[in-house]
Amino acid sequence: MKKFGLFGTNIQESKSPELMAQYMPGIPYYLFDTDTVNEFITFISMHRKQLNGVNVTSPFKNIAYSMTQALTRNAMLCKNCNCLAFVNGFIIGHNTDYSAIYQVLQNIIETNENLCRKYKTQSQKLKIAIMGTGPVASTSAIVAHDFGEAFLLSRSKSAVTDVNGIPIYRYRETPYKPDILINATPIAKNGMLEDLGMLGHHRNGIPAIIDWNYKSGEKISSSTDQYIDGLTLLKIQAQESVKFWSKFW
Repeated sequence: MKKFGLFGTNIQESKSPELMAQYMPGIPYYLFDTDTVNEFITFISMHRKQLNGVNVTSPFKNIAYSMTQALTRNAMLCKNCNCLAFVNGFIIGHNTDYSAIYQVLQNIIETNENLCRKYKTQSQKLKIAIMGTGPVASTSAIVAHDFGEAFLLSRSKSAVTDVNGIPIYRYRETPYKPDILINATPIAKNGMLEDLGMLGHHRNGIPAIIDWNYKSGEKISSSTDQYIDGLTLLKIQAQESVKFWSKFW
């Protein structure tokens, strides 16, 4: 019987098993709560012969990428993996974050009259801000760059000034009011943008917000027309994982 699972830290409340039960009925899907990089590497080595594929959450996406023998186009673009297939002793890496954020961005732009007009006419490039600088933020920025002018937001400025060519700014130095804001940090709470120092004329009335989080039940801003939470993204990721694994069944 085929077997799959999820590797990550503090994942006991993950909704992935529930979703996978819908998309892969009757196929076991296990949770592997992993604390350290060494433990992750050991677990993958131990279970790769018993499992057909796994999903991987932060902070192990970069490590998963380094363990592969083959990569899909999405994984090569993003330089990290959140989905692995084990095939004849080989580890094949994929990135479903890319697919999820692409589909959600495309849908937002197509269904929002003002954003759609701006995108199609190219009179001004859509401004897409991404909160965070980790693997999910980096992937979101790569996708966002296909739709407009993307930039990353960080709590504090470091020696790193860009990620994969996408510039990084501190929140209080946000260069534009975003047309779309993507929260790729592990936190989502009311008043978050204000707490991080984003100026009022940049944070209020953002047309659309995409939040990778789905556990907290809080919104980082209530003054937006469209708010997409992480459950929407997770469903797409689950579907894309099944599509990827099915190539090797």
